[in-house]
Amino acid sequence: MTFSNNSLSPTFADRAYTYKVTAAPATTPISLAEVKAFAKITTASDDAIIQMMIDAAIDYAEKFTRRDFITRTYNTFRDSFPNTFLGNPSSNLQNSPFNDSGNFGFELRRSPLQSIESVQYTDTAGATIVIPTTVYYAPLEEDYSSLLTQIAQSWPSDALEQLQAITIEFKTGFGDNATDVPSDIRQALLMHSSFLYENRGDCGCDDASVPSAAKRIYLQNRIENL
Repeated sequence: MTFSNNSLSPTFADRAYTYKVTAAPATTPISLAEVKAFAKITTASDDAIIQMMIDAAIDYAEKFTRRDFITRTYNTFRDSFPNTFLGNPSSNLQNSPFNDSGNFGFELRRSPLQSIESVQYTDTAGATIVIPTTVYYAPLEEDYSSLLTQIAQSWPSDALEQLQAITIEFKTGFGDNATDVPSDIRQALLMHSSFLYENRGDCGCDDASVPSAAKRIYLQNRIENL
């Protein structure tokens, strides 16, 4: 990507893109009642502490597996559209995978993808343009998905040359409800949360605080292709 403004770097090959949560999960993969039943806790005196352990386990597991468990909505931003065909290669290919037809797009590093809500950009006149959904699609991959152009379609060529000129809104997560989360992940979270509670004061939120059975499940669900 080239800029006329010499104060800007001509390429952004190492740029890390922003992902902003605009709608947080409405529930959690496991509930306080489920953890108490799992750990055979019958009193309510430590409910606040147990909930803290649940939140800590979920946070750890999502970061470790690199997956969102319950539906979230994100805005992510890009600086320019990649060229569409290999015959006209883009000079800025960060997070721009291509399919077998040489179709460049944007890799979305949040998973699992549910849907693309909108794609819009600022054009050279300063107007906000929403790209029709007929222009693009996103295959629902097991790990990270990519936003690609449909056959015979191409990305706009009139985007403003500035950082974050493009906004992509999308949803991730296994689903809206706890029952949408794979049962093995929910089981691991129950083990992890109860372990944190039973060993409170003796462990933190690092790898050593994760019981081995839960850690094996997290590893099986971890995205490795960074």
